[in-house]
Amino acid sequence: MNSDFFGHLESIINRMEELARTDRTFRGHLRVVVEQGRRLVNTLDEEDNRKRAEADRAAKPAPGVAEALAALKDKLHDNTLGNVSIPLPKDEPEQPLERAAVRDNELALIEKRCLLKAEAVRWMVETAGAPSAGEAGGPMEKARHDFIERAKGVPDCFLWMINVRLSSPDTAAPWRRLAEAYANLAAAAALFQRMLPELAEQPAFLESAVKLVAEAQSAVRVAAAEVKDGDADTDQERCFRWLRRVTSEERIFIERFMRRTDSASPHEWEELRARIRETGEAFGREMNLDKQSSILLNKARYHVKKILRHPNGDSEYDWQTIMEVVEKVLTQGFAPSNVILRDLLLPVIDDLPENDTDSPGFALVLREIDRYLSTAPVSSSASLEQKPSREADKVKDVLSGKAAVFIGGNPRPGAHQAMQKAFGLAELIWVDSRAHQSIEPFQPVIARPDVALVLLAIRWSSHSFGDIKKFCDDANKPLVRLPGGYGINQVAKQILDQASGALSPPE
Repeated sequence: MNSDFFGHLESIINRMEELARTDRTFRGHLRVVVEQGRRLVNTLDEEDNRKRAEADRAAKPAPGVAEALAALKDKLHDNTLGNVSIPLPKDEPEQPLERAAVRDNELALIEKRCLLKAEAVRWMVETAGAPSAGEAGGPMEKARHDFIERAKGVPDCFLWMINVRLSSPDTAAPWRRLAEAYANLAAAAALFQRMLPELAEQPAFLESAVKLVAEAQSAVRVAAAEVKDGDADTDQERCFRWLRRVTSEERIFIERFMRRTDSASPHEWEELRARIRETGEAFGREMNLDKQSSILLNKARYHVKKILRHPNGDSEYDWQTIMEVVEKVLTQGFAPSNVILRDLLLPVIDDLPENDTDSPGFALVLREIDRYLSTAPVSSSASLEQKPSREADKVKDVLSGKAAVFIGGNPRPGAHQAMQKAFGLAELIWVDSRAHQSIEPFQPVIARPDVALVLLAIRWSSHSFGDIKKFCDDANKPLVRLPGGYGINQVAKQILDQASGALSPPE
């Protein structure tokens, strides 16, 4: 290296010194950089000394490298910047600022990753102590592989928790808190994104949303520290850096949850979630989103009525419109479990179309409705009001007096009763299945001599077609995949389309 290099370096250092004399924040950042430089040089020196001690002969460094490092070390040491005596501002943050700032558009990714992490932790808790946890190629291993594949579809998503196995449900309490902490961070990030287009006009909501994100990320840090050692959760760390940028740019002072000595409690996740929801509702009222939501919901109700008036007609456009409405109102603050959405869809829930892959929010609403119907009175089911079609009568002819197995989703008393009656079944065995559980208990039920048919509701089932089909093939029982709803006429059509050849009508 020639003298010009050090001349340029000295000019840069002199300029930094000028800035440090007038800019207190820059001075603090510079102090961190200089300290990192010192550590680097010291590390290199220690490595050189170790190599010399271990080697039979001293290894000579490349020409000029040692001299350049020594010269750089001396300049950093001798320069007054290396000895700045003015400390950083008070309330030094818990994490250094040397990493790149996180922009607002990454909040959408943070939300997705946290939702997937929450689901992964909940799966871990549900399968705690499962006997098949260590089976190579078993359902637990397949579920783990499914999570890995889903994580690959989200940039920078590392599901560290799927490598942990809980020996007993008794050890699951801190993990449950972590799952809810992730869910809260996702909800807070979603809230800020919903507010983002209007933040210039609503500064008060900006501050409220930022403080909720601060509390949520702090709770994630604490909850993660309870169950893991080592590095912090990456999404919590990204959120922290996002907060530092936003608070600096918008000049917001956050009193709580930005220092390790002032941490949020993951035990209070329900109270935090309620405040996130209440803030979203208040924002909706302020922005007149209630009126917008009412207009959208009335539009959806019109298309629901069209489907009911023409049950055998082409309803693809109607369903597409309904799904779009649901997605929009969810972005306006409606929860997937909202009673208004549930009441909107209940009359047509059993006539769902086959494809909603482009409507993830709609899928969440369906999941909540499925949970509701599993505990609702039989009279709540629209299936009981359907008049059997010709196809349903044909199915009754071949299944009357026999048994059938239903796999997928939560058992719904209303749909259960409607199918058993419409098809004349002696028994409909609706297997209560949890996500990613072992499929072994299904085998003896499928093999029962009186079982004539197996129905797999793929919309609500996490069990693969291949796994269930093997049991059915071994027992010589036809398997019918139900891609849509549970309506008796829709189920009957699928049975005839997929298994009419395997089902023989009575002589």
